[in-house]
Amino acid sequence: MVKHRHVFRVCSVTNTAKELRCDECGHSKTIPMTASERRRWKAHRRTMDVRSNQLHRLEWAYRKELYDGDTDQFKTSGITAMDAMERFADKHPAVLMCGCDDRMSMSSRIALIPHRTETEYWGTTVVVLPQCGEPVEFFLYPESLSRLLEALEILDIETKLKQALPKPVPYFPKP
Repeated sequence: MVKHRHVFRVCSVTNTAKELRCDECGHSKTIPMTASERRRWKAHRRTMDVRSNQLHRLEWAYRKELYDGDTDQFKTSGITAMDAMERFADKHPAVLMCGCDDRMSMSSRIALIPHRTETEYWGTTVVVLPQCGEPVEFFLYPESLSRLLEALEILDIETKLKQALPKPVPYFPKP
């Protein structure tokens, strides 16, 4: 086996040490951080904690209000969950609400909860609140959101084109 010179990069950091790993062979080692590195790391962590609090503040408020803390499940479902989300959106104007139908063709709601700061958009939590059934939640990163918007735009264009076509005259047989 040919020996090579390890080229290490930092793969993880704790408050007191950093783990280095060679990309070529996977060899790793842990070395203590210097006092200067520890100070910079702590300052970085404080900045990241502030950023995280700003990014996720609305999401955490939503979970606190609508989730059961013991089971990490929604407290309610159906129309009760829809009403609870509407009240939450009234208190938090950044939450965008729109309508849809669930699989039973019952009026339902979609809530869009952005994760953002003054200078950064991280993504959006999407909560589908069916009138008949349990709420469903998923997350859209900016790339996923862009693709969803493209798909919706295609459907919107088709809808507008077909609405512009003349409507067929219905055939009614003579009595």
